[in-house]
Amino acid sequence: PYDIACILNEKGVAVRTGSHCAHLIHREMGLESTIRASVAFYNTVEEIDCLCDGLLFAIALLKKWRTS
Repeated sequence: PYDIACILNEKGVAVRTGSHCAHLIHREMGLESTIRASVAFYNTVEEIDCLCDGLLFAIALLKKWRTS
């Protein structure tokens, strides 16, 4: 989550990482942290597209790093 958040930040997308006050479910699922994007009625289509594009970029980049 932290790597993805850093990559998204470079793209101008703000997200949160951590347990988000859900420690029990994280522990139950074997997770240390997750990433969360807060979307509301005032977000534009362009902002959502930017989030999606940033996620796709981050996933591709991390997959590339993983196989290097």
